[in-house]
Amino acid sequence: LIIAGSAEIDELNNQETVEATQLAILKIGKLLKLCEEVGDKLNRAILLNNLGDIYSTLGEKTKAVNYQNQAVLLFREINNR
Repeated sequence: LIIAGSAEIDELNNQETVEATQLAILKIGKLLKLCEEVGDKLNRAILLNNLGDIYSTLGEKTKAVNYQNQAVLLFREINNR
């Protein structure tokens, strides 16, 4: 499920339009909620990192850093098990 969603998000990002980017952000938000519900920290971290990349591309550096920091914390938590 997450992999299929990620492929769709990649396709939207490749379109490089405002509408496609907004839709990608919405889809990532939905996938993040699903990951939280099922306790999937790895895919949650990957999606947060993807959001950071999107916001960085949009020039929203503060949001980008925030999402990427959240991803780093989750990756560290996963690696410390």
